[in-house]
Amino acid sequence: EITNINMFSITLSASSFLPPTTTNLTLRNCNLFGFGFHFFDGVTNLQHLDLSSNSLTVPYAGSTTQSSCSNQFCAIETLNLTNNSLTTFPTVVLNIDNLQELYIAHNDITDFNISNSTFNVIQSLKAFESDLPDTSAICPGGTWQTAHSSKFCVANSTIAVSESSSGTCTQCITYVGIIGGCLIVALIVLLLWQRARSRRRALSASLVSSPSSYYLARSGNETVNIQISDKSTAEALLEDPVIITNRINYKEIKLGKCLSRGGFGLVFVGEYKGRQVAVKKIRPERSQDPKDVKAFLKEIILMAELHHPRIVEFIGVAWDNLKHISAVTEFMESGDLRNVLRSFKRQGTPLSWRNHKTTISLHIAEAMQYLHCHNPKVIHRDLKSKNVLLNMHLEAKLTDFGVSRTQYTVQTHAMTAGIGTSFWIAPEVLLGRDYNEQADIYSFGVVLSEIDTDDYPFWNDANRDGPRGKLQEADILRQVATGNKRPQFSANCPAGVISIDSPVAVCTMRWCVWLSLLLSTSAAQSSSSSSTSSSGSGSSNGSDAGATTKAEILAQDWFQANSDENVTYLAVGVNSKLSNITDGDIICGKGVPSLQRRTTAALPNNGCPAIFTALNGSCTCLPDYNTTDSWEFFVTKKTTEIDYPLTMNDTEVLPIDTIRTLLVPSTVVSLSITGVGDGLQSISFVPQDVALPGSNIPVAVNADDARDVSSITAVRLENIDMSLIVMNTGHFFPSTTLNLTMRNCGLETFGFDFFQGLKTVEYLDFSENNLAKPYAGNTISKTCTTQFCAVQILNLTGNQLTSFPSVVFNLDDLSELYIRNNNFTDFNVTTSVFNSISALRAYESDRPDDSATCSNGTWKAAHRVKFCVLNDTADTEGMFLSGVFVFGI
Repeated sequence: EITNINMFSITLSASSFLPPTTTNLTLRNCNLFGFGFHFFDGVTNLQHLDLSSNSLTVPYAGSTTQSSCSNQFCAIETLNLTNNSLTTFPTVVLNIDNLQELYIAHNDITDFNISNSTFNVIQSLKAFESDLPDTSAICPGGTWQTAHSSKFCVANSTIAVSESSSGTCTQCITYVGIIGGCLIVALIVLLLWQRARSRRRALSASLVSSPSSYYLARSGNETVNIQISDKSTAEALLEDPVIITNRINYKEIKLGKCLSRGGFGLVFVGEYKGRQVAVKKIRPERSQDPKDVKAFLKEIILMAELHHPRIVEFIGVAWDNLKHISAVTEFMESGDLRNVLRSFKRQGTPLSWRNHKTTISLHIAEAMQYLHCHNPKVIHRDLKSKNVLLNMHLEAKLTDFGVSRTQYTVQTHAMTAGIGTSFWIAPEVLLGRDYNEQADIYSFGVVLSEIDTDDYPFWNDANRDGPRGKLQEADILRQVATGNKRPQFSANCPAGVISIDSPVAVCTMRWCVWLSLLLSTSAAQSSSSSSTSSSGSGSSNGSDAGATTKAEILAQDWFQANSDENVTYLAVGVNSKLSNITDGDIICGKGVPSLQRRTTAALPNNGCPAIFTALNGSCTCLPDYNTTDSWEFFVTKKTTEIDYPLTMNDTEVLPIDTIRTLLVPSTVVSLSITGVGDGLQSISFVPQDVALPGSNIPVAVNADDARDVSSITAVRLENIDMSLIVMNTGHFFPSTTLNLTMRNCGLETFGFDFFQGLKTVEYLDFSENNLAKPYAGNTISKTCTTQFCAVQILNLTGNQLTSFPSVVFNLDDLSELYIRNNNFTDFNVTTSVFNSISALRAYESDRPDDSATCSNGTWKAAHRVKFCVLNDTADTEGMFLSGVFVFGI
């Protein structure tokens, strides 16, 4: 039994996780969205399975064939799927022969229409629990029946059975009727077949003679005619350049469970060349329609043209026939935004604007900016929380371009009304009027309300006591269309988000700049009154002191000498480590970070003592940091010379130029600085003072702390341009650091002194950089002399490694290694290296190409990756250690 443990990544990546003797398994409230292909390998005797209080959308048990079971769950007697995210009745689980108890209450199931045979199976269960259908639900094709206190709409039988069989004449009539009916059915089938055949021939001919096209607006009224191949035969698909370029081998795709079902398509989790992927296919019943096939191909062509970090990556298109056309994209482990918000809220740990909501919102904005600035402009037309996917780090990307379109010249073509899902549709679309990208901006506002309230749009706090159903939905949409209803936001929503009022004004601005400013500033009028009170002791510390003290004079001198004009600093206090200053932090009070700026004109005094105002200094105190042991800052490069810093709160993005050494209190153990905005943020780091004892960048010990070392054990830098800093700075991190992350920081190499002082790092994450070497390990077996000798977990995913990093296996304590998405293609390893890989607790990398050969060894697998293990007779040990590793070179 595993309860209240985050098993999200483990269930997706681990194989043969459970002992084969397992008969009772509970994974309750473990943040489960799905399972990898091999998680349950070896388990065939499960009898009691409890997956309650997770976010599963499919039951992961049963079979589509009645009374036939071929997966790991054939012996299940009790299945508990309570409190998940099932949207359809899990009929497949009823095909488990031994099933006796089924619990599916508190899911999202609204359709209780079932067949008579399914109803009979439910009746025969020893125990069954589910929610009840809505009181307004109707049963037009059957009758309401009750089993285990639950109501079902049981479909009526379609075959009428005659109750009279007496008399030869009656029998003859019956026989004639049966034969005649069969003939009629056969004739209808024949006519339909001929008609379909004629349609396909006519369509194929018309497509060959006149391929369709659509018009894309480049600028103004200028249009360019783009030819899109709409031919419906497999041969014609090969003629389209985009399809040809992006086609991959259908046989290399391994399909897993169906993750979601829409009116048009199905999305499966899959595997392609060792990589977990998502595979979208047309629903079988719609794959017969050439129009649907063409629509899907147009979506694929559009997906292939979009390349942005905030758009779900398109990997390729595959098929063996037109019924099996598959769009293969990257797999987003956390699922869609709606389910993530719901899951965290249900677990009692809802996301906050400070820890994730701001980043998710900015990621969506970056995607929309890319689409709307694309040439030609792309309008998504179906922006909603279900179409925002998140990876394991809760980074958001946009998906589902099935109804997206490139913008026509508006004067010559009216946009189609009714596209999108009801509550996210802009009023002008509901009214059938022409629309443009502003419709996406409205939809984004609705998504922001979901992010803020963790609830369905228009059905959140202001409507929580009202009924939920189609009648209310129609009424809500009427009010939206007439401008009488707007999305609701919570009282804790950042003021910048609530201030969104006019989509017309917003659409002319760049998305990311607009949103980051909204999240990083408040209206000056509404904030000026609260700033004085929030600054608290910071203001009184200077203004109430009466005569200027010697310490304050020294602080004035230091501030004036060390603060460049018009540069906004993130700092804690001023240089309170100077020997003459003993009163602790001067600005904002002890242990409170602030933004500080010196300019030619005095700015509003938002917590800055009067002595600094006299020097044209301005400060903004950041509240709540003195009550937490984890400091997290979201920063963006200051882009405009407005009156920075404005009054801010702890949920917002800080527009700054520089981070001074942060004099952290002894209670702080974790520091995270994340860049927000378009590309890497060019934030500089400067020490408080060259004479400052222990002036590590970016943190040092606070003056009021008697200890000589920092308490910081975890440092995370992400989306900050560190490429020059790492070459020119020494002793950058506190020596107490155990967990170190420098993710997406533009790293290519390191200066010799950058990591000096680090000897105890156990978790090291250099992912999403441009490193050509692992920067950990040593060429001498089982001997480590670098700063990272204690590393247990090493993440080098998404770098530029060109050869297999064998040197890292000389780290004695290494237990996890992640090197996926690099550039090495040689998987030849020695026996000792292979044994080291096998002994790891976790390992991820790309897989060798199918055409790879192993002439000097034997193919062996470890962690689902094949390696060519060289023969022991060959003197190869030095081959893989020949690239002598010298730190910093």
